[in-house]
Amino acid sequence: MTITTGTGTVQHIDPTTLVIEANVRTSAPVTRDFVASIRENGVITPILARRDEHGNVIVRAGQRRTLAAREAGVATVPVYVVEGDDTTADRIIQQIIENDQRAELSTADRTAAWAQLAFEGITASQIAKRTGTKTDAVKKGLAVAESATVTSVLHEHELTLDQAAVLLEFEDDADARAHLIEVATNDPTQFEHTAQSLREDAAEKARLAAVEQEQIANGFQVLTRSDAYGEGSPWVALRKLRTADGEQVTAEHIAAIPVRGALIDTRWNGDIDVTHFVQEPTEAGFTYAYRGDVPAAALTPEEAEEERVEKSAERKVRIANNKAWTAAETVRRQWIATFLSRKTLPKDADRVIALGLTAHRFAVSSGMSNGSDLAHTLLGIDRPSGYRTDALAALVEANPAKARLVALAVVLGGQEANTSKESWRRGDERAAAHFRQLAAWGYALSPVEQVVTGESTPAPVPAPPLPTPAERPAMTTTTTPAVDVDVWGHTPALRDAQAAVAAATATGDLDAIAAAARALIVAAAAHAWPTATALVFKYETTGPVAHVWGLWRVLDADRQTLREWEDDPGGMSDESEEELVALDLISNRRETLDYTDFGKPIGSTVLILHTLTL
Repeated sequence: MTITTGTGTVQHIDPTTLVIEANVRTSAPVTRDFVASIRENGVITPILARRDEHGNVIVRAGQRRTLAAREAGVATVPVYVVEGDDTTADRIIQQIIENDQRAELSTADRTAAWAQLAFEGITASQIAKRTGTKTDAVKKGLAVAESATVTSVLHEHELTLDQAAVLLEFEDDADARAHLIEVATNDPTQFEHTAQSLREDAAEKARLAAVEQEQIANGFQVLTRSDAYGEGSPWVALRKLRTADGEQVTAEHIAAIPVRGALIDTRWNGDIDVTHFVQEPTEAGFTYAYRGDVPAAALTPEEAEEERVEKSAERKVRIANNKAWTAAETVRRQWIATFLSRKTLPKDADRVIALGLTAHRFAVSSGMSNGSDLAHTLLGIDRPSGYRTDALAALVEANPAKARLVALAVVLGGQEANTSKESWRRGDERAAAHFRQLAAWGYALSPVEQVVTGESTPAPVPAPPLPTPAERPAMTTTTTPAVDVDVWGHTPALRDAQAAVAAATATGDLDAIAAAARALIVAAAAHAWPTATALVFKYETTGPVAHVWGLWRVLDADRQTLREWEDDPGGMSDESEEELVALDLISNRRETLDYTDFGKPIGSTVLILHTLTL
């Protein structure tokens, strides 16, 4: 069929007979979705072509449509044939104009169109089939179209469909939406990281609110940290108290006391901790449990206030970046899983595998020691129960072509398993190399991950202005005088000990690593408990393998308890800044098991104590 116009004719021609002219597009990707759309609907917009002196129809604009029509097996396509010339300049100009004059539908227009089709009774799967779109994308777009809030945003800001779908999660949080819109507009590579951080924050707020309501319902007054631990506070934590029979005071013991307090806090690992308090405990018949606090030289009120504000700001930095790390870890591992699901591995996969088995062998071997759990997760494979079972080996046996993929997953999984909040807090060159490789493959590092690679520094949290002398309340303090501490609260002695661990680790000498790690633990204990002579660790076991462990007691020279934890060090909320620093260093050192002097069962075979003499 031929339709003649004033300047050319529209003809329906077999696409296999068309000759594609040289094009300004250096590549013409033809996706499966595009081919499916052509197969379902045919070519809607005519292809622009000219006829040469030999009668051949030469495609000037529409090479993707031509290639897709051939692949789809379409019998004929509409072609607008004009009288043209074959000069290079004219061809290039026409091709540039033809491409530039196209404007892809905005997300707002596309979702509105899908909504109109749905209103006409067409299902999401039918819309997907007829428009060459994935069904999940159509469903996502229909959900977006139902939200007046998100639809309004799309008319003001050009967002992708995925970004718009994320906004649905924060439909009732205007501040979160505004933050996401700003990131999508100004720094889109950080959108997923920001969204995950906001999800984590929302989940934590919901958990805290639920616990707060529970405590109020049980008759407790909810306290702030300032209420509980501020200068002159009348509140005393129950963990510091004992009953007349020597038992640890619990919430049940104070049920009849009318004035009771509860401090709700988030631990370093994200768990919620509730610490209960009373006032005037001796009048209730309780006694104090601990001794051994060493008094220190007093600071002036001005110095004490400055130190308090500084430490508060440092604590906020740690908390904020720890939260950011948790969110970034989720996004990063999802990205790696998607990356490993690609049809083709990166060209440098063999190099990364080789480096993983050599330069990064400690991290990779550590990840392999538990059966490469994380590698299974990254590949979306369930690992069978049992220490010696491994679904990855079965995958390679069944499909040898998957060997490189499995090897890469094991290497990446091992390196991932050896990253933690310590990576950004202390500096970790192995983690930095891992992150730089991910970035080279296209992963967008979050700000806290950029701290690891050295591209950024921990963002300071602005401290509130100090009160004037007239505004400061009268106070006395026995806080230790300020020394040369860094933002993590580490003294020169602790920094030297950490540097020694890093140097020993670089050598790969296991004896040197063990000695340096032990020295760091001893230094950390001395930092928090100057009179301590031993640390007692509690291990819960399943058979011969310890699987839950933690610092239980700190003892002095008389074997008297200076500190004690019911569960683990993260469960204590009244710790000093020095104790926070020490616990952070000690609780992340599994090497303590190697330095213990003895182990003995307590009551049954499932609880074992190990003592480290300082």
